[in-house]
Amino acid sequence: MPLIVKGHRLLVKPDAPKDSYNKDVPEELKKLDFKIAMDSDQEKREEVAASIGTVVQVGNTCWSAFDRKSDGWEPWCKVGDRITFSRYGGKLQQDPVTKEKFMVINDEDVHCIVIGEKAPWEDTDG
Repeated sequence: MPLIVKGHRLLVKPDAPKDSYNKDVPEELKKLDFKIAMDSDQEKREEVAASIGTVVQVGNTCWSAFDRKSDGWEPWCKVGDRITFSRYGGKLQQDPVTKEKFMVINDEDVHCIVIGEKAPWEDTDG
């Protein structure tokens, strides 16, 4: 992956936005693969609004401003953790090779770790 976060930033793979536009499509139309399309501006707003995702990278100085040297200090999260983060914090960044979309967020934008939930793309069959 050619994206490497530095400093107090984290690279997060946000969950795909829920398809709220198509939730009320009648079953008859769903069988015909009918979908309501959203314009590209709305699609971008939906992506940025995602507020839950999986930590992919942690910068080398994350949380250094938050008593990192005190006894019993632990990082707020680690690679692989599912987290919630500030809704409009950070920047949407696309991997130039794979075209995957990630959020680059500041360390202080991590709100909490989500326990017992796998990312939507993770294989649950083992």
